[in-house]
Amino acid sequence: ANHGLLITKNKPKRFHVVSRNAEKAAKAASREDIALVLTEKIGREQAFFKFGPENIQTVGIVAGSATDPDLFRELRDLGIDLFITGEPKHGAMYMARELGLNIFYGGHYQ
Repeated sequence: ANHGLLITKNKPKRFHVVSRNAEKAAKAASREDIALVLTEKIGREQAFFKFGPENIQTVGIVAGSATDPDLFRELRDLGIDLFITGEPKHGAMYMARELGLNIFYGGHYQ
């Protein structure tokens, strides 16, 4: 079941953007509620940087360890409320704070 979510590929081999259907766009989930669901499904997070909005309507996902500065700027420019990826690299927290991003790191092998 897709639970009212629409998954679209933004750029080839870059990341997936997950957004709610237009009818449900007015309802956002809190980043804490989303973190609880992610933790239940994939296990405890490696890190969770909370520098973006409290209410989440758009989510970007990349497998592995996606900490490229250009990717972080693209996430900000596209208005992604929450980014989910594997493991943080050195300096990721500083970039996330500077750009105002929420990033959930679920681990590399979960």
